[in-house]
Amino acid sequence: MVVPREADFRLEQADLDSNLGVLLSKASNPAFENTFFEGVGSALNNNEFQGNTEMQDGFLQSSNFVTGVSGWQLSPASAELNVSTALLNLDIPDTTTDDSFHVESDGDTWWGANIADGIGNANASITKAGVGTFKSVVLSTSVEISGIANSSNTDISLLDMSHDLVFSVTDADTIAWANGTITLSNGRTFTIDAGNTGNMAAFTYIYLSPGDSATVLQTTTTAATASGADKRIIGTAQNETTTASFVPFGPGKPLIDGDNIGALSIVVGNLAANSVIATKINVTDLAAINADMGSITAGDIVLPTGGFIRSGQTAFDTGTGFYIANDGGTPKLSIGDASANKVTWDGTTLTVVGDLQQSVGRRTLHCIHNILCEWNRINRRSTKKCMEKSRNRTSIQWQIIWRIHRSKRKLTTK
Repeated sequence: MVVPREADFRLEQADLDSNLGVLLSKASNPAFENTFFEGVGSALNNNEFQGNTEMQDGFLQSSNFVTGVSGWQLSPASAELNVSTALLNLDIPDTTTDDSFHVESDGDTWWGANIADGIGNANASITKAGVGTFKSVVLSTSVEISGIANSSNTDISLLDMSHDLVFSVTDADTIAWANGTITLSNGRTFTIDAGNTGNMAAFTYIYLSPGDSATVLQTTTTAATASGADKRIIGTAQNETTTASFVPFGPGKPLIDGDNIGALSIVVGNLAANSVIATKINVTDLAAINADMGSITAGDIVLPTGGFIRSGQTAFDTGTGFYIANDGGTPKLSIGDASANKVTWDGTTLTVVGDLQQSVGRRTLHCIHNILCEWNRINRRSTKKCMEKSRNRTSIQWQIIWRIHRSKRKLTTK
């Protein structure tokens, strides 16, 4: 049947939407511009379609539809809903695909499992109570986490920590700690008993593991054992040759053995006044010291082979001044001017060169030269009688010469 242009075909309806029935119009704004495949259904009653209706192309939309703003639109290829929508369940793409997405009517949501597997076997889920479970999470850029519950279910490796534990060195292979409290950032606390590492033989980790004990710190030499889920490293310790060392992971004071201090890293400015005492000094060579030694009031000065004390003279009997030395194991002494008046001891012979003066009351003992002259004068007479007849027998020179004569000692001069 062909309806002429500007003509209407109607069944029961006198005008568009005026009564029960069908009106097909060729007016300039027809009510039906699209084609219904296999009819419009079996019946239209009480503003309801009855039977099946299939849209072959085009779209069906609400009168207030504005894409992205309001209303709704349905087409064979897409659907846009800008209205509140209530669904009993949502299963994408279906209920049987293993990697499907599901929203239940009670609000639980999960994905990565089908309906038969359920939320408990899903790769990720969020319950209506807000509890999220994810098998793998990657956080990047700016991430903020707050309000972590004070619960024994919270993994302590994810939390910040503070404590009042005091660590100390027992000996070369043992670090000890006093009892104290560990406090996590979520408010959870652990009361820790006093303990120690025992005799260490290698690098040791000290850590908290509530799964092993909530009151006793654990120790191990294996890093993987001390770290991981629900564990927290407190510090590391190492046996040393003199005193064991300890490095805290977080709060606490490091305990450093001298072997771990860098060479030449301690300077005078880092030493407290009067902190270095004599009983802590043991050196074999003070050659590098250049200091005002003050007054030496006690102790011994022992010169080893090659050692010397000097002023002015640069070596034995060299220059002007004095020189006291242990020359190859032989003690030597030289005082004065090496080229003029001097006294020397070469380990065997004491030699005096020049005038020796000593005041004795009003009398003066003149130089050795004068004594020798008197000796020679008496010695020329060669007899004891000459000595007895010598003039001025009360003089000091005469008494010295007489004693020399009696002892038959030789006196030399240069």
